[in-house]
Amino acid sequence: MNLNKTSLTNFIDLSGNNKLMVLDWRNNEDVRKWMYNSDIISKEEHLAFIDSLKNSETKQYYLVLFKKQYIGVMYFTEIDSASKIAEFGIYSNPNL
Repeated sequence: MNLNKTSLTNFIDLSGNNKLMVLDWRNNEDVRKWMYNSDIISKEEHLAFIDSLKNSETKQYYLVLFKKQYIGVMYFTEIDSASKIAEFGIYSNPNL
């Protein structure tokens, strides 16, 4: 998806390096403290989570690129297509 100078990449389409970059962000204390699960996530757990998204109808995660810089992640969980509702979340690149 491309919105002017912003693009979204579905987690299931991320390169190996981008998967690791997102894991690094997620494990950053400034991001982690706000998450449902504030534990450190292993590389194996992270890759398994991304793999699980391929078959999920209730979760979608996107890496956000703005003006050629990765600025964060946005996601939808608890997606209920019949009711047209979902929960929405975001976190920013902690290095910006």
